Amino acid sequence: MRVLVWSTFVGLLTYLIFFHEPGQQFQFGRGWNQEQWGNHERRNWRSEQVSARPRSTLPTNLWRIELQLTPEAEDSLRSHRQQFRGRGQLEVSHRPSVQITVREGTSLFTNVAAHLKGAAGSFRPYDDTPAFTLNFSKHVKGQKFHGYPKISLNNSVQDPSLLNEMICREMFLTAGIPIPRAHHASIVVNDRDLGVYVVTQGWGKPFLRAHFPDDSGNLYDGGFVQDINGDLTVTSGDEQDSHPALIRLINVVSDPNQARSWDRLSTVLDLDRFITLLAMDTLLCNWDGYAINRNNYRLFHDRSTERIVFMPHGLDQMFGTGRRMDVHSSIDPPFRGGVARAVMSTAEGQKRYNQRLHELVHTTFNPATLEARIREIAATLRPTLHAYNPAWATHHETRVDQLIRSIHARFASVRDQLSQPREPLAFNPDGLAHVDGWNWVESPENRPEPTAATQTKPDAPLLIALDNNGGDASWRRRVRIEPGSYRFEGRARVKESAPGIFATLRISRQRGGFIELTDTNWVPLRFRFDCWEPINDIELVAQAAGADATVEFDPASLQIRRLSTTPGESGDRPDPE
Repeated sequence: MRVLVWSTFVGLLTYLIFFHEPGQQFQFGRGWNQEQWGNHERRNWRSEQVSARPRSTLPTNLWRIELQLTPEAEDSLRSHRQQFRGRGQLEVSHRPSVQITVREGTSLFTNVAAHLKGAAGSFRPYDDTPAFTLNFSKHVKGQKFHGYPKISLNNSVQDPSLLNEMICREMFLTAGIPIPRAHHASIVVNDRDLGVYVVTQGWGKPFLRAHFPDDSGNLYDGGFVQDINGDLTVTSGDEQDSHPALIRLINVVSDPNQARSWDRLSTVLDLDRFITLLAMDTLLCNWDGYAINRNNYRLFHDRSTERIVFMPHGLDQMFGTGRRMDVHSSIDPPFRGGVARAVMSTAEGQKRYNQRLHELVHTTFNPATLEARIREIAATLRPTLHAYNPAWATHHETRVDQLIRSIHARFASVRDQLSQPREPLAFNPDGLAHVDGWNWVESPENRPEPTAATQTKPDAPLLIALDNNGGDASWRRRVRIEPGSYRFEGRARVKESAPGIFATLRISRQRGGFIELTDTNWVPLRFRFDCWEPINDIELVAQAAGADATVEFDPASLQIRRLSTTPGESGDRPDPE
């Protein structure tokens, strides 16, 4: 009965999650943004919190920001309308701005401009846990909040640790990338207590003056999931109707002749900072930044150098907490940003990117230092969270521990990847490349721990022992592949006949079709995929599922067949007899 139940479960799981139609092609490096999650992120203690008064007296180490709105202002903010249409389309049909009063401690700020903020994942209506942008100097010249003329109140519904923004902004600053600082505060809106928020310094001339010798150039908001040739908004600049530096950069990136691209890029782009940005986005798993998703970025025309500087924004889903990257993600991710692709299409760009990864791992990305800093910040939040609700403090401690584990796991993965050869997989004249050096993983995808064992000899058997409780496990191998159409091939068998035993070959984070192993004969397995980037770092997966059986993958059979050098084409090379 137990085996029958498990067999039924695996069959259902296979159909719902892993099964795909015969001939279905999978692509790596394209369609990274084909599935947007909108407002349907996993619920957590942050996203379920709408209003809760403190159960005990709040400590005074955090700002307590009180927003006072008239009934008319509240109704106006309730009329905020935006619709997420998927595929990178966010339509904001109505974003009203109102004037409010803000109180913090003994300080009172009047005529503060306020509007709701947030995009597909973080936006919440006014009567939920809304995020705000507050402009203190728009209507009152010189008015500032603790030195900031403009701040954002972020609800952090996508980061229940409340720490990603602060720790990652500090890391970018340490690496030499300008970015506004982050703080924490408790927020009250018309006597409705919203709990602890993340407060970030606003973009604008005061920020620019702190990082650039000339603040007169245009500052651009990259908008929502669009590249530099999209409808960017100028938020600061002395000549906002003129865009010479941006146009030069667009022309260089758009030029189909890449022979002189590095030299031309160096005249219009702050390449040193940009390559640092690429490396930091990779190390921190910033899947929703410019490089990987063409999102959450700012551009500044630095007139002192006549170059464009990229700066990050929206760092709440980091270190594998987002849905598009995990702690084991490749250090050569599929860059979608046009400027990133142009830089990485050059040999010099790839060389400097690899050098910067090594440098940052030894300087900025120190897990022990980061853990100490995270626990220091968490200690400042704990008394306030406990005053609101002791359960909140307990939940937060759990999230802090998870974040620290993710940072250590990410560091271990990066260090392991950097220690491996970076050359693309070599294919023989027949278009075949044998794959060995497999790593053992005893859990499903997104495991936060390093792999537990490796294949010590190329011909060593790849066995997966499935215990009586049932489950799945896999052997994995990361390889680098050039653009083209490929098929991952191999064969598997069960050592002793048993019902409900399945095996598949696939690529990490892509679905594969499980095949049932009905007897001890070898069963062929295949998986088609395409690689679109100049260099694709992919993880091959040989996976088994079931209970009370041992599955063997034939190490001599595991290979990649190149079907075509053009992605999306299967080629005309026939399969061997």
